[in-house]
Amino acid sequence: WQSAPSPAPSMAAAAGADAGDGMAAALTDASDGSYPWEKQRWLRLALITISCCICSGTVPGMGLFVQLLVKADVGSSLCLEGQNACDEQYLFVSDAFSTAAGVGLLLMFVNGWMFDRFGGYILSQVGAVILAIGFALLQVPLLGAQSGHDAQTRSWLVVAILIADTGAVLNTISVFSIAFHFPDFPAVVTACESMTYNGTAVFPIFLSALMRASGLSLSSVMLGWLILVVLAAICCRYTVPTVEEYRAQGAKVLGMPLPHAEDTTFCQVFRDANLVLLQRWWLHALAVLTLGLSLAFTLVYSGLQGDFGMLLFGSTAAGDQLASLYNIFTGIGGLIIGPLAAYACDYFKVGSIPLLAGSIMLSLLTCVFLVQTTWPAQVLACVSNALLYPVAMTYFLRYTLAFAGPVRVGSVLGLFN
Repeated sequence: WQSAPSPAPSMAAAAGADAGDGMAAALTDASDGSYPWEKQRWLRLALITISCCICSGTVPGMGLFVQLLVKADVGSSLCLEGQNACDEQYLFVSDAFSTAAGVGLLLMFVNGWMFDRFGGYILSQVGAVILAIGFALLQVPLLGAQSGHDAQTRSWLVVAILIADTGAVLNTISVFSIAFHFPDFPAVVTACESMTYNGTAVFPIFLSALMRASGLSLSSVMLGWLILVVLAAICCRYTVPTVEEYRAQGAKVLGMPLPHAEDTTFCQVFRDANLVLLQRWWLHALAVLTLGLSLAFTLVYSGLQGDFGMLLFGSTAAGDQLASLYNIFTGIGGLIIGPLAAYACDYFKVGSIPLLAGSIMLSLLTCVFLVQTTWPAQVLACVSNALLYPVAMTYFLRYTLAFAGPVRVGSVLGLFN
């Protein structure tokens, strides 16, 4: 932020405003570097990231979740009598996830404003509760399909996934609450935030293995996941920094008190975030065009893995195998390669240009291998596309944070999204 362009006028005025006695006291308390978990900041980051991974919802692993829900007969009433897993059923389930992903992006600014206004401590717990409600509602279409009432209950699938993904987005943005605790490793924090998306892609793989080993239904294992979400909410309560700690640590790192976000209205926050982006509008427009197309391609590709595999190799088994491969590589890329690459970027002071070049290269490699009708080529396409998301998101978050003020992180990120 110190090397970023000058902030918008209203933000500059706010940054220089008197933060009040409460902020001064918080800054004084933090001046000796003391805060909860001070000597275990890496453990704290790990616990927050794991909790947010658990609360990332079903959209990150939608490629395989589509297969699981189809096998659970959700949407089967759309098929002709005696027909199994028809195209209409696949499209219905895929559209439910695509709708949730699209609405989640549209709500990013609201979520970002709430992060600036209330802090990640509150949002992490509220998001987990909303996610749990969505998982509870997911039992309606699952149990309805089991009992032969899919025609009456299938519409609840869209509602359940939409509510669950809304809670997931609220929860995962709380990773940025610990950003000021890692001023020397900013890329690691951004990688952990994107890791919450990719990490959840391996969840349906574990669920499938558990169902095969135990004979449990999808409804039962999703109830088990709901219990994990409740435990993750409890973990967030004791690990995610409060808004007071976030501001105090930010004031210590930046050497200036931070204004209170509650002193600004929603419209003022939107105007300030818009003024920030208008400073270099041509640069932001180029970034939106390039990153937007790349990430949109990634989302479409990940949501239609099963259909794509069936069309490419002519069998349902091939579609299931391709979806499983994609989720495995997405999980490996998000959980291991992404954070390690981000740590290397911070350690060796790597700039943003290599990240952008890597995103372009991975996009091109995916397009080259995607159309090849051989399994080695499809494996390479899965690997390159799985690596594209964490690399592109690390660049995107670093790029956006360079223009966002310390009390406008969520709003600028949300508006840019």
